[in-house]
Amino acid sequence: MASLRIAASCLFAVLALTPEQGPLSAMPQTPVESHTTSPRAQAVPACTRPPRPDGRLTLRRSLALAGDYTVTVVRLRGSDSSLTLDFSLRLSQTPASQRRFPNPQMFFVLYGHADAKPEWFAPAAMALPPSRSDLAEPGVSGLYDASARRLSLHLGALISPAAITSGAGVVLTITGFRPGGMTGWWTGEGGRSPNPPSGYFCATRTREERSDSSQ
Repeated sequence: MASLRIAASCLFAVLALTPEQGPLSAMPQTPVESHTTSPRAQAVPACTRPPRPDGRLTLRRSLALAGDYTVTVVRLRGSDSSLTLDFSLRLSQTPASQRRFPNPQMFFVLYGHADAKPEWFAPAAMALPPSRSDLAEPGVSGLYDASARRLSLHLGALISPAAITSGAGVVLTITGFRPGGMTGWWTGEGGRSPNPPSGYFCATRTREERSDSSQ
């Protein structure tokens, strides 16, 4: 009986110990799996179908889009549908003294050039090569419509600070923004095909141009 009482008292003593005081603290602990992921560099989002124009782009924000871009163009209509192409684009702010058209609602805010090949957008007709960088007749012209609050980039159209001579070319209408760039829809104009090419595009900025953005 005496040995039984000693064994029982030893058992109660062990149970009364806290984990820090007794043998339980010596038991191996199973590590808890962490679900926290280490931060990684943000990847460029895939080019997906953008929203339709919402008419919220301001003149000042249009001017702030000057810089260099890598543009992905996805064709949804026309020959070679579902074709995806990439090209480089450079946009600069038009000098403040040359931004206004005779139409008070239109502003020639950006100009530049692109290495896009005209045949990529066939059968759309182009009045001049998009690679032309001359301000008098640039390969890419950015027009801001104040009444619709919308910016469109015209590739291969004969547009200068003086006037819109020819509307032929490819029009990229900006409809929204994404991290580090912009998105929108494009269409080929000036061709005679009943099925002109069109689709959407995504532009990722690779260099930002910092200059005068006054109106």
